Amino acid sequence: GIAHFHRPEHRKTSDFAKHGHHYTHAFFTISDESPFFLKRLSNEFVFRSRSKREGFTEDGDIIQFASGLELIPPELSSSSTGELVVAYGINDCESSILVLDIGVVDGLLLDVENGHQVVDLMKKVQQD
Repeated sequence: GIAHFHRPEHRKTSDFAKHGHHYTHAFFTISDESPFFLKRLSNEFVFRSRSKREGFTEDGDIIQFASGLELIPPELSSSSTGELVVAYGINDCESSILVLDIGVVDGLLLDVENGHQVVDLMKKVQQD
């Protein structure tokens, strides 16, 4: 799956966004049987801006929201491991997709200690 975190947490109006800004995302996996639990989680990331403006090509847009995830199996993909298609919105007015090799996404995922949840991991990151 793909998760998103909305920053800043208070979501107050600012000069550039009415209801908060700066979304980050993380890939995750959960167990395949009940009771479901978090198994692996990637570090947070943003999508690289698709803007062609100078100085913006290496940054992320202020508002990005992943809203779709599609797994393309190897037999229908150009990749031997398959592909993951992520659909996302940009600044609440545009849309885009990103196609990733499943092997690359798998390499981003870190094991989560049994019994830990995202909130536990976020607290650890804030302390480090």
